[in-house]
Amino acid sequence: MTRMTIAVAVCALVLAGPAAAAPDQATPPPPPPTTQVPPPTQVPPPGQKPADPAAPTTKPPVPFPPDARIGFVDMQRLVNESKLGKQGQEAMKSLRDRLGAPIAAKQKEMLALQDKIKTQQNIVAPAVLNNMQRDLARMERELQALQQNFDIEEDQLQADLINGFSAKVQPLVEAIRNDRNLWAVWVLTSESGIYAVHSGLDLTAEVLKRLDAVTK
Repeated sequence: MTRMTIAVAVCALVLAGPAAAAPDQATPPPPPPTTQVPPPTQVPPPGQKPADPAAPTTKPPVPFPPDARIGFVDMQRLVNESKLGKQGQEAMKSLRDRLGAPIAAKQKEMLALQDKIKTQQNIVAPAVLNNMQRDLARMERELQALQQNFDIEEDQLQADLINGFSAKVQPLVEAIRNDRNLWAVWVLTSESGIYAVHSGLDLTAEVLKRLDAVTK
């Protein structure tokens, strides 16, 4: 536990003398308070912009070790930042919007019918109530079919995107491995189990640059 030492300033009162001193020896007035003078403002030279203290300092990238024989690639970063990855994200969003719209409409229709059954179940004829309940059961089956189709098409598109992305990235990584005469290039993921790694071994930026160059 860190110990903190608190310095306490003690002000002493200086008396003029003992009680038997002459009456004209009065207590001297206290010294005037010390005025804190602010430090001078740093004025930058002409043509130079003043430094922004709130601006974060960007660390230069760590160079790849010349004697290294392995490297790694952050696949999630490639998916998030590359043109190809963004195209896949847009395709997935378009699919979800297209298939999600009828699901949302069916859910809204079911809620309206459920509210109608609650408010009218005691005032309508039993035959009418039975028809509304059958309609509700039919809507539930339709909603289930829509949801199953949504899951199937989403899984298929995701698999296609992953396979296509890997097919484009793998030759680029192999080319970099060959150019740098490396033994292996690892794919870094959240499940990779790597707790610590030299940041200079990161080849993601180089792969990202080559991938964007070949992506239309």
